[in-house]
Amino acid sequence: MMLRRYYPLLLLLFVVVIVVVVVVLIRIVLNCTGITNTAGRILAGFLADLKRVNALLLHNMALVLAGLLCFADVFCREFVTMCLFSALFGLCIGE
Repeated sequence: MMLRRYYPLLLLLFVVVIVVVVVVLIRIVLNCTGITNTAGRILAGFLADLKRVNALLLHNMALVLAGLLCFADVFCREFVTMCLFSALFGLCIGE
């Protein structure tokens, strides 16, 4: 069930291998996801504890943004854009 959230990352890895073909750069892209995923979890936990913030709305907005980012995945052709996509996607799935 939870594995379907990481399909865009698997697609991104294939694009990195096709475009960049350097294993070190693949590790950097995955580290961007992991670091921002952790930051997203901390930020979402902090925001969900606030009384003015609806936790369900926060969760749903993050999922919608992650879904919209999947459409932008096809435009990631350079290393910088791949890292940016990976960081934003990690932040969104970190909710």
